[in-house]
Amino acid sequence: MVFDPSDPVLLSDPYPVFAALRERAPVHWHAGMGLAVAVSHAACSEVLRSRSAGRIWTDKTPAAAPRRSPHSPPASPVCGWPTSRNGVASS
Repeated sequence: MVFDPSDPVLLSDPYPVFAALRERAPVHWHAGMGLAVAVSHAACSEVLRSRSAGRIWTDKTPAAAPRRSPHSPPASPVCGWPTSRNGVASS
């Protein structure tokens, strides 16, 4: 099945086209664009998580906590968010 990603009909309602593509296969070669098009959630997830796609982050490794300004209010011991200086948010 060939589809034109710039077709106004496809752009106005892409769901039937992508549903038909998913019924045939999770990934399709698009000769006009010269690349493979992933149309299922599982295929898209695999592409986005693949190191060969240029992924630059690692899973299960939390980012370093941002540095706090010495002028920031103290963080809440419960969630780490800054608390108001008087303990009650102003209305």
